[in-house]
Amino acid sequence: MKKLGTTLSRSETTKIFAVLGVLCLFMYWNFLSLNKLYVYVDSGADTINSYWPMLSHLMYTLKSGELPFWSFNMGMGMDMYTSNIFIGDVLNYLLIFVPNEDIAYAFGYIAVLKIMISSFIFYKLILRFNISFFSVLIGTILFGLNGYMVLWGQHYQFANVMIYFPLLILSFERLIINKQQKLFIFAVFLIAIYSYYFLFIMTIFLFIYASLRYLTFVDRNWKGYISLVFRAVGNYIIGIMIAGFILIPTVVYVLSSPRINGSVSPTFFDSINYYVTSYFRLFSNNTVGIGSDFLGVIFYYDAPIFYSSILCLLLIPQFFVTYSKKYTIPVIILYVVLIIFAIFPFFSIMLNAFSKLYYRWTFVIVFFNILFSVFALDQIIKNKVLNLKLLLLTSGTFIVLGILAYNLSIRTLNWSMEGIPNHFIVLSLVFLIIYTLLLGFMTRIDNSFYFKSGILIVLCFELFLNNSPSINDRPTVDADYIQNKQGYFDDTTSAIENIKKNDSSFYRINKNYDSVHLNDALIQKYNGFDSYNSLNSPSYITFLEYMNISMGMGNLLISGLDNRIYLETLMSQKYLLAKDDKSIPYGYVFKTNVNNINVYENKYWLPLGITYDKFIPKEQFLQFNNEQKDVAMLQGAVIDESTEKNIKLEPMSLNQMNEESISVKGGLKQSSNLSVSENKFPSFLKITATNSDPNLVIKLEKKYSGFFTLHFKASSNDKSEGQIFWSGDNSFNEADSQKISIQEGTNEYEVNLGYISDISSLRLDIANIPGIYTVQDFKLQYKTMDSKYSKYINDLKKESMTLEKVSNNYLSGNIIVDHTKLLFLSIPYDKGWKIKIDGKEAELINVNLGFMGVELQAGNHEIELKYTPPGLWLGLAISCLGLLFCIIKFGYKFYKRRYNS
Repeated sequence: MKKLGTTLSRSETTKIFAVLGVLCLFMYWNFLSLNKLYVYVDSGADTINSYWPMLSHLMYTLKSGELPFWSFNMGMGMDMYTSNIFIGDVLNYLLIFVPNEDIAYAFGYIAVLKIMISSFIFYKLILRFNISFFSVLIGTILFGLNGYMVLWGQHYQFANVMIYFPLLILSFERLIINKQQKLFIFAVFLIAIYSYYFLFIMTIFLFIYASLRYLTFVDRNWKGYISLVFRAVGNYIIGIMIAGFILIPTVVYVLSSPRINGSVSPTFFDSINYYVTSYFRLFSNNTVGIGSDFLGVIFYYDAPIFYSSILCLLLIPQFFVTYSKKYTIPVIILYVVLIIFAIFPFFSIMLNAFSKLYYRWTFVIVFFNILFSVFALDQIIKNKVLNLKLLLLTSGTFIVLGILAYNLSIRTLNWSMEGIPNHFIVLSLVFLIIYTLLLGFMTRIDNSFYFKSGILIVLCFELFLNNSPSINDRPTVDADYIQNKQGYFDDTTSAIENIKKNDSSFYRINKNYDSVHLNDALIQKYNGFDSYNSLNSPSYITFLEYMNISMGMGNLLISGLDNRIYLETLMSQKYLLAKDDKSIPYGYVFKTNVNNINVYENKYWLPLGITYDKFIPKEQFLQFNNEQKDVAMLQGAVIDESTEKNIKLEPMSLNQMNEESISVKGGLKQSSNLSVSENKFPSFLKITATNSDPNLVIKLEKKYSGFFTLHFKASSNDKSEGQIFWSGDNSFNEADSQKISIQEGTNEYEVNLGYISDISSLRLDIANIPGIYTVQDFKLQYKTMDSKYSKYINDLKKESMTLEKVSNNYLSGNIIVDHTKLLFLSIPYDKGWKIKIDGKEAELINVNLGFMGVELQAGNHEIELKYTPPGLWLGLAISCLGLLFCIIKFGYKFYKRRYNS
């Protein structure tokens, strides 16, 4: 592996990328020709539910001239600078040149562009070694269309991994061989602004690679190794420092996130499911199913991705017999490390800071598999030396292990391998045999041109046949989605524009339907409550947890405030959008109809800034039940003990409220997809679910309106997800429902349904997997609207803040209070917000379990609020310092070079 002294000609380079370009054209034609949008709606639905809205919102913010610091369109408001995963994704900024409503048409082009860039970087890397044209051709194609790039690349930001890791290795090679430092610093900078997560992973594997790479040096010694480490670490730190303006605020935010909790304890070995999945995924991403029909561990994307090509699997063992020990020993050590990482789940969990078991680090295995298979192929071509026995042994071993894995998948894991899995397993076997024959004959024929051509053609077919189904044979968004006003572009947008035209105040909007999912607001541009984000506001999450408001997937999915009307009003919900006149909450009056969207206005609406003159100690507040909490928060600000000592408000107490219980009489109305083995409902019911949608319909005595809480016990043999629906006319829909996390064993459940108008029936879906379940002590509790609701609202609104200027990062207004009061702002508490009262800085306090407040003295006050992401100024200072180091470092070298000349 010596440094290459020559480069390929322009025509040879053109041929390489022409072949790759043609393959990309065929694979991505549906998206390049705009027949489809590169947006998936199956197991890749994050593209439509999360990535499209995030990219659209980021581009809209930049085009509007605002800095992407804070966004009220995300949840109830959150730090956009650190929680939007595309902030540091450089290539996606090309979308700024595309009209915002059309950016999804460009997603396919960005995907192909990333493939071409990643393959070009890998091409430049392998050219540094004494590699022939044919080996470079094969390696470039392999890397551009490897399984990780094609599959994880559908989650747009993950494609960058296959750009930045080879760039990091390439720049490291230039650093140690040519003493060129700039590219190395630039590579580290790009990774650091892109993802702290992958920076951590790539740092670990770069250290492993660097240490083993040094073993291949002729004049190696400890002094040289330490010198190499210091040189690399010094430049690495400079690259990270320059990235400080994004990295530091992101790390500050992430460390405050409940998702980073280090709560997962690894087992010694992983499951059989994992090992069988891993083996099959060496041969194709699709050998255990495609998309939502994936059979393997976790799901289609998060299962380990090892696929590069079957050709690589046959060539890697040849590396160890075609190179000397000087090179094979470090590579053996490397593969031992990689195999240990792959076998023992501790390492996969460790690479995720012990927060979750993920296999996203497997891009490293794909990278090295391609790299060393290219080296092996090159030696076979140049020296016409191939160990035929090893080739046959390798091929035979894969077949034997495949038979074993196949039997385990059917007999132990009970997978149904018919259809797609069997198709790709047979396809893999065919390619395994063809490659074995081609490689075996290639070194035994004087004119190997035909066999090289055969390998290239077979490789192209393999990559196309394996990757094209992953890309094309799955449900995606149609190209006319936008023109037909579907999803994000439905009539909601017109209704919101109508509201904004007539109301310029600050308010939040809720919908009793989803246009697509929980990030509708990011494209439809309104302030709401919902959010789907892996880094939701920690303060918002804390509030929801204290108030017993449901979230999904841990705390990634936030679907509003569970219809708890007191809280929605307190948090400035002014408008409700509905597609019918059913289940309209108390106090909402019809305002207008816009293209079949009914707009209702909350006559009890509270502005963003309201005032309290009493407080409730947090410890007392947390003893209340949910209904009592909601009413109490309308009467006094909830503060903790440390804050209580520093404010001059009066404490208040709350009398216990009575609840009227409603008995469910008459038994069940109907059931579906289950068999009942014992029916003493509501005291006891035992059922057997026959599929994933067992449901029970319960008829109430009459129609009711009010606040409902459901209590019951349930037993289950497995964890699953249940759902409760409600209706006034026996028709059920997702908008009027709530998810229930069903735990293993017998457990008690309390489900707050919030305020519901005219409810007459319930539907309980006890689980989403077949099995035996029991339901016991099924009881519905009901409470009418508090008779003092109107008084509470008027008291809060009486001395409220009048807003003068409103933007995502800046708010200003004025307020008059006649005595000392607490100004409550329904903005999730974040240390990035700073407040000035009459031009003087004041201290914001955490109020109502996760929101902002400040004490005001009697008088007329000017209020000013400004947001800057925590850690940004420190990050900018570190970035400037890193740039200064670069200027001094390279300026001195430039001066020294000029001086010597």
